[in-house]
Amino acid sequence: MPYQTEEYTPPYLPPIGPIRTFEEVRAAVGRIMEYLQRLQAADVSYFQLMRENLNQSATTQGPDIPVAPSISITRFMHVITGTNTAGTPLTTINPPMFFAGQLMLVAKDGFYLATGGNVQMFQSPNYLNPTANIMLTYVPSMNLWIADTCRLHTGPSLIRVGRRDIGDTE
Repeated sequence: MPYQTEEYTPPYLPPIGPIRTFEEVRAAVGRIMEYLQRLQAADVSYFQLMRENLNQSATTQGPDIPVAPSISITRFMHVITGTNTAGTPLTTINPPMFFAGQLMLVAKDGFYLATGGNVQMFQSPNYLNPTANIMLTYVPSMNLWIADTCRLHTGPSLIRVGRRDIGDTE
């Protein structure tokens, strides 16, 4: 899951001022050494955050989440467990701080997803079949998840192959 990386803001260099004596040279060198230590700590912190953000981008699965009208995500991919009805669809997805980009939801049991809260869909409500997935894109400036609805439809489906039924019925 992509995160926006914070802006790099190193600590400010301390004022040195005019140096006239050996004691002033020693004090200035001390202030510069303290600055270099703060700069190194800021660099390590920033690059650790950047590494974590890059490693988390579209590569990790978070914990399973029970279906509810509102869910909170932590990673790029989550399996949604349980079922709901068209009357109580998933309509709000709470992103983590500094999140931007895409999310994959995988339906374990099948669930309804609908426009409302901060989810925007072309057709609402929509049903995600068991074991199907959907990609949603979060637009932070609009606080809105825009769904790729090509895999969704308005209710559970039943597919007949020969004399055998495949899929769920409601």
